[in-house]
Amino acid sequence: MMRGSEQFEVETESAFFTTLLENDAVESKINTLISPRSIRKIGRRLLRIEVNRADRDAAMAKLRSEDGKIVCHHAYRLPGKKKAHTTI
Repeated sequence: MMRGSEQFEVETESAFFTTLLENDAVESKINTLISPRSIRKIGRRLLRIEVNRADRDAAMAKLRSEDGKIVCHHAYRLPGKKKAHTTI
């Protein structure tokens, strides 16, 4: 990954991902499609969702499906840093 001219490594978060909401109604739709452990607002329309590690990819696929049509992205962190999260 590059930040300006500096290259750095990132690791994919195993239990977290982010979603970009079109509107506030989409947030309630998430709970009907998947069973998140937690949902945290990290921007006006950006959510950080925690799920069980084994369920992350299936949860993202369900939200992206025709049923959800919600934009999802993996969450990343710096290697060895458990609390430092990077949103891309």
